[in-house]
Amino acid sequence: MVIRKGSVYWVDFSPAKGSEPMGRRPGLVVQNDLLNDSKLNTVIVVAITSTLKFVMDIP
Repeated sequence: MVIRKGSVYWVDFSPAKGSEPMGRRPGLVVQNDLLNDSKLNTVIVVAITSTLKFVMDIP
């Protein structure tokens, strides 16, 4: 699997502590591609929501 910065993947964020996101949700890859192409077994992602409940139109 080729992981690239800016890609969105379904990520299982379990187990969670306190107010951390939990369960399966979309995650945005924020780690740069040089590290993504390295032999590290870690990828930095940000949990994002799949809920459109509070969608805002920002000009």
